[in-house]
Amino acid sequence: MAYRLYVERKLVRTRFPKTVAESKRKEVKMDKDYAEICSEKTIFAEQQGFFGEMFDIVKNCCTEKWLKTKFEVLTTDADKLRLIFDEPNVSDMLLGTLEHVIPVYRKKDCSFSYQRRIQGESLHQQNDLDNALILLTQAVLRAPSKGMDIRHDAGLTLALALWSRSAVLLDLNRGSDALVDIQSAIDNGLDDLKKQLEYYVRLAKANAMMGNESKTKICLNLVKSFCGAGAQYDDIVSEIKQIKPHPTIVKIDVPDLSDCEHETLKHTTRKLEIQSTPECGNFAVASEPIHTGETIVVEKPIAACLLPKFFGSHCLHCLRRIEVAYACSDCSGVAFCSIDCQKEACSTYHAYECKFMHMMIGSGMSILCFIALRIITQQSSVEMAIEKGRQIVRELCTHSSQRKSTDYLQRAVASAFLLRILQKSNFFGRRTSESAYPNSEHEFEIGGILIGLLQALQFNAHEIYETKAFESQQNVGGKKMIYVGAAIYNSAVYFNHSCSSDVIRHFVGTSIVLTASHPLQPGDTISENYGPIFTKQTLAVRQRNLRSRYWFECKCIACKENWPTFDKLTNKARLRCSNAKCTHLFNYPEKARKIVKCPKCKEMTNLEVQIATLTTAENFYRTGAEQMDGNQLRDAAKSFIDGINLFYSVATQPHRDTYTAQESLRVCLSNIGHI
Repeated sequence: MAYRLYVERKLVRTRFPKTVAESKRKEVKMDKDYAEICSEKTIFAEQQGFFGEMFDIVKNCCTEKWLKTKFEVLTTDADKLRLIFDEPNVSDMLLGTLEHVIPVYRKKDCSFSYQRRIQGESLHQQNDLDNALILLTQAVLRAPSKGMDIRHDAGLTLALALWSRSAVLLDLNRGSDALVDIQSAIDNGLDDLKKQLEYYVRLAKANAMMGNESKTKICLNLVKSFCGAGAQYDDIVSEIKQIKPHPTIVKIDVPDLSDCEHETLKHTTRKLEIQSTPECGNFAVASEPIHTGETIVVEKPIAACLLPKFFGSHCLHCLRRIEVAYACSDCSGVAFCSIDCQKEACSTYHAYECKFMHMMIGSGMSILCFIALRIITQQSSVEMAIEKGRQIVRELCTHSSQRKSTDYLQRAVASAFLLRILQKSNFFGRRTSESAYPNSEHEFEIGGILIGLLQALQFNAHEIYETKAFESQQNVGGKKMIYVGAAIYNSAVYFNHSCSSDVIRHFVGTSIVLTASHPLQPGDTISENYGPIFTKQTLAVRQRNLRSRYWFECKCIACKENWPTFDKLTNKARLRCSNAKCTHLFNYPEKARKIVKCPKCKEMTNLEVQIATLTTAENFYRTGAEQMDGNQLRDAAKSFIDGINLFYSVATQPHRDTYTAQESLRVCLSNIGHI
């Protein structure tokens, strides 16, 4: 699966010719220019970032002769990296620039946290719970760790912010979240809470909200030991008895493939196999019949990264939208949805990325650069990073031999920048020199791997999206897909492109789920869609985009038969011969005839029966649409699946209502997944 590049629509339009003749004259040059733009976007996506300027300065130090006769001829990525550090004209400028890589991140601010806590507590007293939660969460995120800053609250700013937030969470009936904050307040220095009545009252309330009757009773006994069996205790018991258990939000689980998992290709169904040809590389093929709606892949990523613009609203680690935020102990630039995510991230990759996060964002580097770095930083050692990096580069398509020297140089300079971050963050341990020049073979090796990863990710990374619902539109039609991050997967990369996808893709957290969008027979190629889809783009536009962005010519059935875009689609599908072994397709008849003879197998086919079955399938689609409007998503999904199965038993694409049904099924599954 290729990374879907987003290029400004205006740019795309202005580069298209107006006439067929002009198209023939300019096609080669335009594809070349567009391909360079697309490839560049996979390295630095933001024009306002400094990396583009940094690369231009380095490039201007390189002559065309040097690029052609020295840089381009080197066979390994590590050697290319070594050369740009060793060539005097290039290295002087490169090293001088890399020396300016310093920690740049949003630091903790005790005064800010204190002010936000006071404001949040004031709003809580006014019963403005939602805004109080926002301010107290800001107080939590900006508060330094215990004892780090004693200007306010004797170094207990974080603990006090957590304690105040727990009170608001209780008033919002979020008992489980309140319990986490209460315990975190204790862990961050408020040990004396255990000597206070309010501590046990809050514990009792939280457990009552969660339906933990036995724990609630224990907490009330402790309350009684503090205040005795008087009126105060009776009031507390009365208040807690009025609490109705608030159901914990059920997290959507990913589908389970354990009963039918492939023996060697993990996280995929055993009903597929990987084949290979020189033209198509490795690709997935059905080895057994696969039904519509059947899960094909359920896989966690090798590495996943959140888009920087969502650092405040989504968890850096699992990419889920945050309900209650938790912070890194050192920076205030990212947030986590749980203590578990925070601990896992901060004990591995974020320890190296933390203090350089804003430097990376300011560089304008693409999400693929973040993923390349993450693949390295999440490994437990330099040796493990080298082993894992080599494996990924070895197994994935990079198109190295087709790259121009300038394209390669971009990736080499980007890798030098990422390598400098690893050096400065002590990923390699204590170094013998503070120079940006790599001072060990391990550093050169990691730098070369980064170059390889930046090539492989261009063609193999997946977008991660969530379904966003709008309060004013509670039905499925009032929701849309939001691109929140990107990831690289082990098995999902084996699905090649088709302009009419065979699978539906959705996400649960960072886990990718691929589901069959129609019945598949043994020997059928199972393809994904990389962005250009036949219903939205004409053949010429799709071919140009795919050649320029992903460096291949698409030969899927939608391209071979030049299927019409959605506005020109009809329901007059081609009908199958009734002989299951025959592949002949009848054009939809202008006038229904009862019996026709197949010109291929010579058997008779009753087209009226085929058309009646097609009509029944369309009725299933209408039922599914009504169920979607009523938010009966699982029922709607079943109706669409039943209709799609019927359709493919007698007909084949393109067909307007069936394509709409497949898209509706995708929406249903996405809404059931990551919302």
